[in-house]
Amino acid sequence: MYRYYISLPLLTGQRGAPGACRINAVRLEQQIARCLARIGLIPADGDRTDWAVVSRHLRQVAIGGGRLSLVLAPADALPEPDTLRARLGGNADITSSDEGITVRVALETARRSGGMVAFYPGGAAPIERSERDPTLVSALIRAEAWKRRLLDGEAANLATIATAEGVTAAYIARMVRLAFLAPHLKRQILEGRQPTALTLQHLMTRPIPLAWEQQTAFGRP
Repeated sequence: MYRYYISLPLLTGQRGAPGACRINAVRLEQQIARCLARIGLIPADGDRTDWAVVSRHLRQVAIGGGRLSLVLAPADALPEPDTLRARLGGNADITSSDEGITVRVALETARRSGGMVAFYPGGAAPIERSERDPTLVSALIRAEAWKRRLLDGEAANLATIATAEGVTAAYIARMVRLAFLAPHLKRQILEGRQPTALTLQHLMTRPIPLAWEQQTAFGRP
């Protein structure tokens, strides 16, 4: 299951309208969490963001013109604007109104040629690799996250993860096998250097040996 936020033009069937796009939900949520952590409103806990806490600080999130706008709750005790800009980067824009404090920063994800492209903080140009398989990369990252939750004791079993993700335990069981690929295969997938035949479908329809040396045939038709 891949999550996206859909723009209003797409929701209303205006596919060719300006701003018609979908934004990768995970990347957007990660940037929001990083911003709030830099401001000092939430701990910098990486993937363990408590969204119940986040919702208490956020009044609104908006995207437009390549910028991410966060309207913060008026009750929050915030640093001075110059301090906020220093924490968020020189391109951050801080304004105040009755609605609260609005923070605008460069959006770190964008839609290009029908796909999602990750930008470095500050809006710097991305490094694009046409060979990367975004579906496979995303699946590998999610599998690693699920494995970490199991090993850290955050999830009791696959069924717990399945319930949280809204999918079946059988689906989680198939996908989490990617986390047990050999390190060199993971590196190839993330860098876009994997064999052409090494696709998510290829991996999902074949057994994955636990012994790394037995995985050398992966990617062959």
